[in-house]
Amino acid sequence: GRVDRLDMSDALEHYKTKGLDFSKILYVPELPEGESLYCTSSQNHDFSLSIDPELIKRAKPAIDNKQLVNIAMPIRNCNRTVGAMLSNKVTAKYGAKGLPNDTISVKFDGSAGQSFGAFLTKGITFELEGDSNDYLGKGLSGGRIILYPPEKSTFSGFRNIITGNVNLFGATAGEAYINGIAG
Repeated sequence: GRVDRLDMSDALEHYKTKGLDFSKILYVPELPEGESLYCTSSQNHDFSLSIDPELIKRAKPAIDNKQLVNIAMPIRNCNRTVGAMLSNKVTAKYGAKGLPNDTISVKFDGSAGQSFGAFLTKGITFELEGDSNDYLGKGLSGGRIILYPPEKSTFSGFRNIITGNVNLFGATAGEAYINGIAG
């Protein structure tokens, strides 16, 4: 977007570029009044719906002393990237080695938002009775994700979509068990 910053004189005068038209590549679009081609303001990241701070608080014995922790809590579609901040706390203390398997076990009920279990590290298990949105397990890094339809549901998991698209994108390690179809 910053074509105005390019010095192309040497390239345009080079013998190999004779006859080439760069006008479409180097086009500078007209901008409406007050608009910019580059970032001129900061973004407001709203973490008010994040449940990771609560997870971190409840998982403190596991993070500090490797004590087994079992957590149960509801989850809603507006809760996004659940697990990323928790995994950061574990990784900051224990590195890529993480914690022993199932040191932190969290049982969720409901509909998870986008990127449920993002970057989940070793030692953390997320069990979700419900469904999830796109990017489940994005960047999975050794953790475990278990997803299945609600016990009281009237449909069968293996014949219905219970998670969105692009699951496990960028995953490098870990496990995912999904009793249903991905979008």
